Amino acid sequence: MSVDENKAVVCEFLDRMASGEIDQAFAMMTNDAGWWLPSDAAGGVTMSKTQMYDAVQAFGAVFKTPPHLTRGRITAEDDRVCIEQVSRGGETHGGAIYANDYHLLVIVRDGKIHEVREYMNPLLGAALMAEMQAGA
Repeated sequence: MSVDENKAVVCEFLDRMASGEIDQAFAMMTNDAGWWLPSDAAGGVTMSKTQMYDAVQAFGAVFKTPPHLTRGRITAEDDRVCIEQVSRGGETHGGAIYANDYHLLVIVRDGKIHEVREYMNPLLGAALMAEMQAGA
């Protein structure tokens, strides 16, 4: 696929995620897709497609008002697409306010999302963890 086609796939994927079309977004991923996140362990953690689906569902369920995502700059080369996003205005059912800045490195393979490396400030999500765990 071309760089422009890869960018279009990633933008559609992120648009579906932002609009709550989680099933449709995850259908755009390869079966063996991985999603890397920073953690308190060196090297972060990589979640399988199934693990990340469950995490996304739990994350979304805590919001009374979901955060609004704004796409920033996009850079792409070969099978790699890098994109900046900003989330603002999220409020959980428990009253926690959520906002974060993201940088995503996405690998596209045969027109599907194969790998996501999500860089953000995990401390800003710490307030949500208690609500996510309570809902699990």
